[in-house]
Amino acid sequence: MINTPNLEEGHVHIWTMSIDPTDTSASYEAVLAPSEVQRAQRIQCLQTRQMSLFSRANLRRLLAQYIGIQPAAITFSYGTQGKPLLQTSKSNSVSFNVSHSGDKCVIAFSRHSMLGVDVEAYRQIEDAREIAHQFFTADECESLVSVPTSESSRMFLTYWTRKEAVLKATGLGLQLPLDSFQVNFPLSQKSIVSLNEPQFDLACNLDLHSFFPFKDCVGSLATEGPIRSLRYFESSDG
Repeated sequence: MINTPNLEEGHVHIWTMSIDPTDTSASYEAVLAPSEVQRAQRIQCLQTRQMSLFSRANLRRLLAQYIGIQPAAITFSYGTQGKPLLQTSKSNSVSFNVSHSGDKCVIAFSRHSMLGVDVEAYRQIEDAREIAHQFFTADECESLVSVPTSESSRMFLTYWTRKEAVLKATGLGLQLPLDSFQVNFPLSQKSIVSLNEPQFDLACNLDLHSFFPFKDCVGSLATEGPIRSLRYFESSDG
């Protein structure tokens, strides 16, 4: 049983967890909808398939605690780009978002209307600067060039998680160009990203900041509206 604390307005809860390689898919499938299991079974890579089952099962278990129903009773609807939303009548205005990298998973919960989270394991990106020139703003590319090559991969991944968090918060995915907003602020600093995209009927300010959910991992969180409190929890349930 996972015990969740009270989720108040303006608060964000971030749950971190690592997949247990000894667990079988049967331990997850008991709380999943048949469509979720079928979707995971279409994934060719075993590690990715297991993470899909693991993260979805833990999302249901945590959501069940927050809204007070059984995990298997939760129903979802989906945005145009596939972002899941609570359809259950007892949703209590809880927003959520999931991200994983390797065997690590992060699930964020809040009552903000828009919420996005992304996590990446730090690793060497050989062509980080070349990729940045394809997707980042000119200022962001200059920031990458200004640091030693040994640090460019970490900066690139930090920027990437920030952009992914924004895309996930809006639910637009890559319909929103990555170079249409800027995220090159210092690691320790929270920032506000202003979006004005009439073609998507989108005009909002997103609070954006980075955090470190695991050793050698960076995460970023985007919310519409300020965060009054950010709390971290570790789940050992598999």
